[in-house]
Amino acid sequence: MIDINPIKIIYRRLRVKFKEDGLVRVVRELIFICWHLGWYPFFKAVRGKRQFEFEGVHLRYYCHWYNLSYTNERAVELAIFSELIKRIKPEGILEIGAVLPQYINSPHLVIDKFEKNERFHNIDIEDFRPTKKFHLITSISTLEHIGYDEDPDNKPGASTTNHSDTEKLDRALDVIRQSLDTGGLFLAMLVVMAAIFLLGFFLDFIEII
Repeated sequence: MIDINPIKIIYRRLRVKFKEDGLVRVVRELIFICWHLGWYPFFKAVRGKRQFEFEGVHLRYYCHWYNLSYTNERAVELAIFSELIKRIKPEGILEIGAVLPQYINSPHLVIDKFEKNERFHNIDIEDFRPTKKFHLITSISTLEHIGYDEDPDNKPGASTTNHSDTEKLDRALDVIRQSLDTGGLFLAMLVVMAAIFLLGFFLDFIEII
């Protein structure tokens, strides 16, 4: 698992806010963080006991303080993926976009173009050349950014209006297809609007698989 010491994370976020927006924004951000962290024990005690059904299995909402996951879609996503990775050996799992290691302790292979960590492979997915097949390939809130939310100077989150690559997701899905073992599972989670926009790409992917 990545080091997600709360003090270090809060300090880094406040330092960035101070450089970008000044002291007033830092104070507002600090109040926001303290408010939500204060509610975390309540949400963990209440929502953490509730369940939902996925593929016939009843799962508990995954409540974690990091990124306020107990208040958003992460509570569902992490519950599903944490259950899946229990069933498969780590060496048979490939994750595109470093999300799970922020919450779950698993030594599976992680590809992330921007996130710097000694256990991540900082490579673009379309440049990845697998040396073996994977039984499970996962991706959380990542595929919708491929070709559309990438800065040419390798800075995530920058405006890319003039630099979008509408064919890159196709190439990325080709790599995923080549990396997936026979009978394997590719499970990606996207925000609703992005999923609708990218539906055509995934229909083509399913047909080829």
